[in-house]
Amino acid sequence: MGHVVDFAKLKESTSIVQVLDLLDIKHLTAHNDQLRGTCPVCNATNPRGFVVTPAKGTWYCFGEKRGGDLIRLAALQWR
Repeated sequence: MGHVVDFAKLKESTSIVQVLDLLDIKHLTAHNDQLRGTCPVCNATNPRGFVVTPAKGTWYCFGEKRGGDLIRLAALQWR
């Protein structure tokens, strides 16, 4: 049988900031409690088109009007 991943445990032990580093997303700048920059998901050039809220472990792309958690971000980057 295949390897089983406990996604709840993964999300507890890994921060979205760690995932940004793993995915080599280093261009975001801090704005209060968020990180903002161009979107690595849709590649839009708006410097405020992508936002990460580390305290919530979430991200959002304004260009595509979608977001999610660290697992969704990693999945979109590796497709």
